[in-house]
Amino acid sequence: MKVYKFRTVDAYSLTGLANSEIWFSGLQDFNDPFEGSYQFDNDEYDANDKEIINKNYPWHGFDGVAGDNIKASLAEKNIHDFETWSSADKWIFTLKLDLESIIKTVHNSKAVCLSRQFINEKGFNEGKEKDTIYENLLWSHYSSGLRGFCLAFDSVPFYDSLVEFGDVVVVTPIIYKNTPELLEVKKWQELVWRENPNELDDVNYVYKSIATKSKHWEYEKEMRFVSTDRSDSKRRYSPTSLIEIIIGDKMPLDQQKLVINTAISANPNIKIKLARLKPNSYELEIVDYNI
Repeated sequence: MKVYKFRTVDAYSLTGLANSEIWFSGLQDFNDPFEGSYQFDNDEYDANDKEIINKNYPWHGFDGVAGDNIKASLAEKNIHDFETWSSADKWIFTLKLDLESIIKTVHNSKAVCLSRQFINEKGFNEGKEKDTIYENLLWSHYSSGLRGFCLAFDSVPFYDSLVEFGDVVVVTPIIYKNTPELLEVKKWQELVWRENPNELDDVNYVYKSIATKSKHWEYEKEMRFVSTDRSDSKRRYSPTSLIEIIIGDKMPLDQQKLVINTAISANPNIKIKLARLKPNSYELEIVDYNI
């Protein structure tokens, strides 16, 4: 499957193209004002739930960093009677604190947003789902109305090269819903207290909060590559993972030549395409570029 990055023509996009680099941004810098929205529920425990915890999981306390974090949170919230609480209430407080800490880490991540070629492979192969490269709004919003260009990556080698060059990257397809994702302390307890916990499942549960967007954005078919490494915003990728570049037909000719020459210098085998208006319609067509 291909993944697409729509770009305008500027110094940043040309430098990235020349150096086989892509820019990871903080979530707070994205254009969706609801970015990272989620619902949080920590009131779902009833008397029976607490009785089970009190009976089977007596509070043992924590030392080291975990203990210090609990003390700091109690002080911040001006709580002085923690030691009088039941085991259940202590555990629920700690589970909530743990979940909030993971949420903060995830929301402090950096990410690059690309568009999937399709959402449903079967539907795509049967012609029921159109290739995202033909989406007018993506060209309008992110490539200056056919005055920019689009990078087409082979998703697997692209991801592999990001990991190879030293970044811890999670791939998160965006889910489009009418309401923000719900994160529950009780569900978090089930994940971390189960007999054979899986750290990846735990993290993915929290990643849902940055992988859910309003249905208004569904046309983007977004695939998000996320890294918790905030030391640098530039990430290298393998030049051969960039398999096509699609030039917007309204880009000035001198810029077209500059973009194409830059792409070929990075990957001599790259395919060059042209996105243009399809006659007598509101659709786009993609054709081979005549160099």
